[in-house]
Amino acid sequence: MEKYLRPIVITFLFELVGTIMFYSVLVFLHLYDSENFVFPNDPNEIGNMIRPYLGIITILSGILTVFFAWAIKMSDFKKSFDYKSINWHKVWIPIVGAFYYLLVFNFLSDAVRLPDFMTQTFNDVAKTATGVLAICIIGPICEELIFREAIIRCMLTNGATPKAAIITSSLLFAIAHGNPAQMFFAFFVGILFAMLFIKSGNIILSTIMHILNNSFSVIMMNFYHLEGENQHFPVGVDVVVILLCVYPAYRILRYYFYEQEQPAMADKKSASSCKRTKKQ
Repeated sequence: MEKYLRPIVITFLFELVGTIMFYSVLVFLHLYDSENFVFPNDPNEIGNMIRPYLGIITILSGILTVFFAWAIKMSDFKKSFDYKSINWHKVWIPIVGAFYYLLVFNFLSDAVRLPDFMTQTFNDVAKTATGVLAICIIGPICEELIFREAIIRCMLTNGATPKAAIITSSLLFAIAHGNPAQMFFAFFVGILFAMLFIKSGNIILSTIMHILNNSFSVIMMNFYHLEGENQHFPVGVDVVVILLCVYPAYRILRYYFYEQEQPAMADKKSASSCKRTKKQ
């Protein structure tokens, strides 16, 4: 039970910290300027009022959750960024394969077109300096430390199989996004990031791909104005990109994951830091 309890707790905490900080900013604004600031009754007005501060809220909530994961020994920062374990001569292989993979599921999620409750929020946040920093740099690093480093490493050391750890971390990663349009993409991308983590034994490769993916989204929105109803590509474009990219992604990633040496974290005993509290 321990191998599932802590991952659920840390995901809940990640959401709880963000929510608490969200309303803390409202209280601070009220105390700072009580004469002019009035709590609006409309939830949309609250969102509009707090939007300029969402970048810093995201940064702080991520850092606080990472600190908590470290405090309860779910994370091992030394192993998280162990660049010496990466075979840098072949690092282009997973990066190219992951690039194709991300394209497939980016366009697939675009074609599915699930309800999107956060498009305008994302667009507004991505136009501020703190928002760009949160989305492109700090957010990806914190999420990799939480959903890959902390959750997967802790699950493996508590007796979970790599497959169970990958699925659980990806599912929690999707749920944490809280937006149907993002959940579909986040789940499958979470699987890729989790596999990169287990293969390499650290979060360097998954963090690189996470940063590139988020940065690409911000660039497309800010420079090509793909926002609102214009953020979707024509269905025909989606289908063509998926068909062109799915096979290269499969072949490259299959080579990297299955035709090279065994994954760095295949041996559960090598994944330390999150000590067992129960006998399995």
